[in-house]
Amino acid sequence: MVCGDLKRTRLDKIKVLFFLGVSQGVVPADHSKGGIFTDNEREILKKNSMELAPTAREEGFMERFYLYLMMTKPSDQLIVSYPTVTAEGKQIRPSGIIGEMKKRFPDLTLRETEAEKRPDVSVTAAERAVLAWLQEPDRLMESEHEPERELYRFLSSDEAKAGEMENLARAVSYSYKKGGIGRAAARELYGTLLRGSVTRMEGYAACAYAHFLNHGLGLRAGKEYELDLSDMGNLFHQSLDTFFRNVRDHGKDFRTITDAERRALVKRAVEEVSAKYRNTIMKSSARNAYLEKKVERITDRTVRALIYQIRKGDFEPEEFEVDVSTRIPLKGGEAVNLRGRIDRMDVFEDEDKIYVKIMDYKSGSTSFDLALLYHGLQLQLVVYMDAALKLRRAGIPENRRFLQESSIIISTIR
Repeated sequence: MVCGDLKRTRLDKIKVLFFLGVSQGVVPADHSKGGIFTDNEREILKKNSMELAPTAREEGFMERFYLYLMMTKPSDQLIVSYPTVTAEGKQIRPSGIIGEMKKRFPDLTLRETEAEKRPDVSVTAAERAVLAWLQEPDRLMESEHEPERELYRFLSSDEAKAGEMENLARAVSYSYKKGGIGRAAARELYGTLLRGSVTRMEGYAACAYAHFLNHGLGLRAGKEYELDLSDMGNLFHQSLDTFFRNVRDHGKDFRTITDAERRALVKRAVEEVSAKYRNTIMKSSARNAYLEKKVERITDRTVRALIYQIRKGDFEPEEFEVDVSTRIPLKGGEAVNLRGRIDRMDVFEDEDKIYVKIMDYKSGSTSFDLALLYHGLQLQLVVYMDAALKLRRAGIPENRRFLQESSIIISTIR
């Protein structure tokens, strides 16, 4: 007997062939998982004489060809088998090949193994039945569930299973009662002066339990040496900030900067950020190097739009990465100290009036929503604008005043 897989086995003159594991998602295999390049990009590169791995469509055709070769190989008998359940008891659907064979050969009959014919009366099966019964508390006492009740009594009489059955019954009757951690525990965890960012307050408004896990218990997921979506946002954000700082430090004017100068400064900013980011992770693989170029393209496109916005308006960028802090007194001598950082603050002076505009760079499709502000889920821009006005107000003469009716301008980068 010779065992092998679908693609590598090359044998002739086979009389009987056993084809095992013909389950959905296994035969044919699922090739829908993506990579760096899409199928359309692979087709374009292939037309330009660049050899890459096959597309998902090509992989599917190749596998069907291998299936044809393999299933037509035996001269006497082809036996196809598939499991109906996993080792954990979950049901598995057969491959679509089984249905095709039934259509082409209506006289074929399915044969069950002796284990499938024989009812499963193992302790594991009994536990699964009892667990499914307990998950429907409204139907526990119905007459049709008498077998499950007998199984529960039988398992409860076993010393090894009695404790487990008791815990299951207690879990079914458990009723959650909403309640906080208490003032004493909160003071031990956070102190009387709450120090945090506006984003942290928004997170608390969204889910108090997640705030407790993150900032109370200090739980953190293990950091893996790889790039994810949050890293892409950080790279984009830092590259934008570095670009605007470089323009200001080199004494250039945003309104007169040329396209060539813009592209060169963007490239330098992305390279500067990438060289320092997470211990040079951007240079660790070809994939990360590609993502660095992708960040450069997105940053250049964004900078071009921001410069166009500056040229069409009267505001001038004045400060970048402005650290702000706001103290809010609470009852009992406690207080909340919110800190944050304004990405960019622009100013326009018109005679005795000063207009202030703040910008918060976002890589997603975020927009300002008054309903979210009301529920405490979008406080950042409002708190930052209040802090920005206080900063500007502290350094101007009394005869100058702010025009606050249109002071909040939000810019979301997509």
